[in-house]
Amino acid sequence: MSPLMKTKLLNPQKDFLNQLKTIMPTSAFSQCLKSFQQEKMISFRANTLKISGNALTDQLQNEGLLITPIPWQQDAFCIPSNQYKHLYEHQYHQEGYLYIQNISSQLVVSILDPQPGDRVLDIAAAPGGKSLQMASLMKNHGKIDAIEIVKSRFFALKSNSYHHNAKIINTYLKDGGKIWKYNKGYFDRILVDAPCTLDSPFRFNDPDSYKHLSMEKINDMQSKQRRLLFSGIQCLKPGGTLVYSTCSFSPEENELVINRILEKFSDEIFIDEINLPIANYMAGLTTWQNLTMNHSIEKSVRIIPSNLLEACFICKIKKIKL
Repeated sequence: MSPLMKTKLLNPQKDFLNQLKTIMPTSAFSQCLKSFQQEKMISFRANTLKISGNALTDQLQNEGLLITPIPWQQDAFCIPSNQYKHLYEHQYHQEGYLYIQNISSQLVVSILDPQPGDRVLDIAAAPGGKSLQMASLMKNHGKIDAIEIVKSRFFALKSNSYHHNAKIINTYLKDGGKIWKYNKGYFDRILVDAPCTLDSPFRFNDPDSYKHLSMEKINDMQSKQRRLLFSGIQCLKPGGTLVYSTCSFSPEENELVINRILEKFSDEIFIDEINLPIANYMAGLTTWQNLTMNHSIEKSVRIIPSNLLEACFICKIKKIKL
């Protein structure tokens, strides 16, 4: 039985690390441990709806920021962690010319690959980073419906859409788990970046980063994740693409959620291959505890954290054409 199968963790740090040992091969676990003790690079992307990547970085470099381009991620860059305050307080950040966003998060949108003219649904969208990235990739041509149920987060989403000139984003204060009832089979591409236990920011020297971990919390998140993914599958048109992602390590929030949806829609969907431009990831699990899951779940990926990347689980689902 997994340490996290307990309702409450007597030692959250120790139990969390023990679970990681069960999930990951030795080499990946060692990299995780190293990343938990490292200062992370700060990554961001140019908002190409307002400025080009070159124009943005030229200005920032002139002010002394040490910018490194991410060669495999368009218009994405990183800086040392000690320059975060400068970037965050910069006028370009305040006015929406750039968005501070981890590269793992950006990769999720790249895998979904929205195209100009698409009808896109972001089913748990706040604060809006991925919706904004999609609007840039779509060159403000098409439609993005961004859904958020928490009022304070909804207003952050709405504000970010305005300040970043993302004209194709329509924001809705709604329950994403219910929208399938009036949007069935409508969207070309759907993102379910699900709420989760948020254990990827784990840090050895920060008890606040892991004190919340419990099986009770995981079960609560899993229930929400299943509802949102069910809704997303229902809203997806035949031939469309859905990406499910979390920043949790827990198989209960990742592979087990996917396995349940495959059982529910066995004749309607399949898991598609994911090609990543990085080396530090592992295939999705097909066994956990005493459960053997659908073998196709190994096509999903779990990004192993580093000094640049946060942990992230990603699964790409296609709906079968009629």
